[in-house]
Order: sequence, then C-alpha cells, then structure tokens
Amino acid sequence: MNYKFKKYWRKTGLNEYWGNVLIDIIKEKKPKVYYRPIRSGEEIKTDMPINIFDRINSGARVITESSIEIFGIIEGIVACNGDYMIIKQISPKGNVLFHDEALDRKLFNSNELMLVTYKDGTTNIARVEK
Repeated sequence: MNYKFKKYWRKTGLNEYWGNVLIDIIKEKKPKVYYRPIRSGEEIKTDMPINIFDRINSGARVITESSIEIFGIIEGIVACNGDYMIIKQISPKGNVLFHDEALDRKLFNSNELMLVTYKDGTTNIARVEK
C-alpha cells in the first residue's frame, strides 16, 4: 500500500476491512485522488470517480458524473450523479447535490462515514459500518 494513501486512509477513521475495500475500489475504478484541500475558487469537473482525503473549502466546487468519496468536511459545493457517494461531514456552509437532490446536511454531522446511493428514483442514506 502506498505510504501517502495509508497516511490519509488512517485519518478517515476506517478500520482495516473498509480500508481494503477502498483500496480495491481505487484499483478497479482508477479514480482521481486528491490528498489536499480543494481550495476556494477551485473547480473540479470530471466524468471520473473522485476520492478526496481532505476538506472542500467554502467557494470550491466539485462536480462529477461518477461516484465520489469525501473524507473531509464539505464547506463548498459538491454535485454527483454517480452510483454512490461516501461523505463524512457537511458544514452549515456546504451544499451537496446527489442526482439533483439537495442532501440534508443535518444527516452528515455525526463525524461518521455515510453512504448515499440512488436506486429506482430514490436516494438512500446509510451509515458505513466500521
């Protein structure tokens, strides 16, 4: 396992099982991976899966047509139309759209990883078991 990845993976609070699941996803889907904060004024727009191991600052925008995993606090704007999202925390300043539906930030403030999926026109949110 890459040292840089392992360092950030530990910050997420995942246990070894979920860390290995994440490694498998990264190997299979080859997402864009960011180990740094997404800065105010920065915009990331892609069709590829994205993994962000740091925060998304206020004024930053992340938009993807694929899945996204964010392990830091979201203070900017995130829009995702992929199969799933994994989110840890949305600040009062942050806004997250999943399949054009705004997510209730109150559901994402327990500092636990949450899995958001979209199936048959319904958004489902569940805690990721560690």
